[in-house]
Amino acid sequence: MLCLKRNIAGKTAKESNKEKERQLPISKSGPITPIKQSESTTAVSSNNGAQSAPTTPVIPMQEEISHTEMNQINDVTDKLEKVVQITPDRIGQAIDSLMTPALVLDIDRIKANAQAMLKRAEEYGVQLRPHMKAHKTLEGANIMTGGTKRCISVSTLAEAKFYADAGYDDILFAGYLDKDKVEICAEIAEEIKSFHVLLDSYYVIELLRDRPLKDDKVWSVYIGVECRYNGTGVDPLDYSGVGLAVSLTSEPNIFFNGLYVNCENAYSCTDAEAVLGVGQDTANTVINFAKKLRYYYAYRKMKKHKVEFPHVNFGSTPVCSLPFEVMKNVTEWNAGSYIFYDMRNKTLGACNTDDIAIEVLAKVIAHYPNRNQLLIDCGWTALNYQGSQHGHGVFKGHPHLKITSMFQEESKVEDVRGNLDLGRYPIGTILRILPYNACATAALHGSFYIHSKGVVVEEWRPVKGW
Repeated sequence: MLCLKRNIAGKTAKESNKEKERQLPISKSGPITPIKQSESTTAVSSNNGAQSAPTTPVIPMQEEISHTEMNQINDVTDKLEKVVQITPDRIGQAIDSLMTPALVLDIDRIKANAQAMLKRAEEYGVQLRPHMKAHKTLEGANIMTGGTKRCISVSTLAEAKFYADAGYDDILFAGYLDKDKVEICAEIAEEIKSFHVLLDSYYVIELLRDRPLKDDKVWSVYIGVECRYNGTGVDPLDYSGVGLAVSLTSEPNIFFNGLYVNCENAYSCTDAEAVLGVGQDTANTVINFAKKLRYYYAYRKMKKHKVEFPHVNFGSTPVCSLPFEVMKNVTEWNAGSYIFYDMRNKTLGACNTDDIAIEVLAKVIAHYPNRNQLLIDCGWTALNYQGSQHGHGVFKGHPHLKITSMFQEESKVEDVRGNLDLGRYPIGTILRILPYNACATAALHGSFYIHSKGVVVEEWRPVKGW
């Protein structure tokens, strides 16, 4: 059912727009004084008795608005804008009343997933540095950090600026720099307490050297380490990585903060046992590389200096959900999609179906009896195209249904058992899809509907852009 957004006065957006059109603008000199109808429509009679066009009234101007009054107006405007961002008609209603496709998040599962990961990291004696790329919201970040607003990773500079402006003071930009991004990073680094960047080449060192930070601050740098699946980062088995680390020790405006390895190779596994094997191999590789660096002495001003650094950052959602003893030998864990989990992590044994907090709601909009298919109003722009071999996701409560053909805005659905009982799915039926990849799916939506036990309680809006 189509519901109109209403403002706090109970007016529809259309009614509010009409009111705005009737309101008079504020000029630089002050608000324009309303003119009575009799004053503004004075007509001049012609010789034949017809009336000419009304004369233009002289509008008296009032005194200029004070800064205090303008600030008060701006404060009220900001609050009103925040109120109308959320659709009051949806709060307190069942998620099945939402216009589809819609992304819905179970707040109780989100909190349980976040708390479990925080507890797991504490038990292993490491600092959790959660990645924000799955949700890109302040609400999600506060839950993942346990309210500390510290130690996070981001994938874009838009996220970095977003969280810095919100008071987060320990941010790792886990993306590689180029010339265009350095100035933005510098501004953030000069603004907050701890901002870290990632590099795997001398090119970035030169960029940082050419842009010293103000107030005697220095760049904090992690070296990205490739986790043996042809990804990004330095090769931990090659001495070129050692040379890069050694070069950092001679840069006066750079602090070598540690090594960073995102264990994305765990996602190439097929089950929990394989995740454990890949995770252990990758962890041992990066730990041995760290030992190699710490025992390496570099000559600086004719004296030997050890290559020191405080952190080894390691992880991904699968390996941090299935931790092993070796992971106690790193200092930071990085993981992100665990806040939602998804069918990909379920396939790997990193979570159970009941842990998945993210769903996409879709509606049955057509039947095709001759092809044993039904059509839903959810295509790759709402669910994403990943996991095609797994049907792009799983229909909750209907595991026999599968997306067999996906378009931009719609998808065709069949029954893997054979004949599809279309009578069981009348047009208008709401279906709930557990996505294969939570991060990719969430990135397609500009609004997340947060629910508890199927009732909408709030709305989150992720930051967009790069």
